[in-house]
Amino acid sequence: MELNQLRYLCIHLNNLSGIPTRIYQGGKQIFYCSSLHFPSDPFIKYSKEILCCSNDLGYYITPEFSYYGIIKHQDYAIIIGPTSQIGITDDELKEYAKEIHVNPIDYDQFITAYRNISSISLPDLVEILIIFNFCINGKEISTIEALNLNLSEIKEVKESFQKEGLTEIHQQIENVIKEGNLKGIDHFLVSQSNFYINMNSVNQLRQAKNSFIVNATVVSRAAIGKGLDKEMADTVLRNYLKKCEDCQSIKNVTDLHSKMIREFTTRIQKATQSKEKNELISKAKAYIDEHFEKRLSTDEIAKEMNVSRPYLSDQFKKATGKNISEYIMVKKIEHAKKELEFFNTDIKKLSEKLSFSSQSHFTRVFKKYTGITPSEYREQVFLNKVKKSLSI
Repeated sequence: MELNQLRYLCIHLNNLSGIPTRIYQGGKQIFYCSSLHFPSDPFIKYSKEILCCSNDLGYYITPEFSYYGIIKHQDYAIIIGPTSQIGITDDELKEYAKEIHVNPIDYDQFITAYRNISSISLPDLVEILIIFNFCINGKEISTIEALNLNLSEIKEVKESFQKEGLTEIHQQIENVIKEGNLKGIDHFLVSQSNFYINMNSVNQLRQAKNSFIVNATVVSRAAIGKGLDKEMADTVLRNYLKKCEDCQSIKNVTDLHSKMIREFTTRIQKATQSKEKNELISKAKAYIDEHFEKRLSTDEIAKEMNVSRPYLSDQFKKATGKNISEYIMVKKIEHAKKELEFFNTDIKKLSEKLSFSSQSHFTRVFKKYTGITPSEYREQVFLNKVKKSLSI
């Protein structure tokens, strides 16, 4: 994509979102777009960390809980931000302005511009980055992949997790989720009821929300690894991230956190059970396909599958719409039709081969499923072949 096209996208993204956009090349800014008038770009403070992003898509959370996004394309870097949902005091903004060498007479202008930046949640910013990345680089990436990929790039968050020992807790979350044990989940949630809040944090609610985002990403990744459909996991994750941003208290976030983990665990259980049931039916069908010629019973098949007869019968009926005996009979008749069509097999011998009690029994069953007797079927096939040869 050409530079003028990138500028076009940046301009319209700024028009839509109200968030400053800029383009860097070789570490230098070559384009800037914002309706706000900053005496100095707030991005300067974090430019080194953000421009070092090694991925096509990335985002950065500042200590003030502001967000930046980055999209890389060829040797260009498109920077989106800052945006935030957390208010910053005038004193904090003055200190910010001082750090990026704003002239003291322009402090008020800097504060006013910063306060007028559009407020967008981190999940919404990530969605913007995903769309922007697809437009520019043509690459599809899910919300889970974006969050999982880039959270490891957030230095402050990563260091905080390591300091508090939370990377080990995240591993515990993954293990508990993969086990799919709701009782185990309940025990884990009780043991971790403080939800990893640093009581010395300036904004504990924002920290709780950021922790939720990290944990939700860990949980969704574990769910996919356990067999949950990727698109389903992505949809559930996005829904919970939106709900998280609407939370007005730490208790709201912790309650939502518990609900999120339980829902993913329940979905994993269902996905696992469904997979196991599908495997059971596939094995049962394979066994029938291999042994349908002999007298097969549901008891025998259940024993081979190592499940109870009632359970196998129930699951087979739900999966195929047929009971097992009917499925076996259909297999026998389909095989009989091929024998009658392509081989001159004696009908009595065919009935014995397929383990019917007698020829008359075979005839009754055959007529039940085809509407005609074996002899009539063979005659019909012969006549059709004659007609076809005459027409040629």
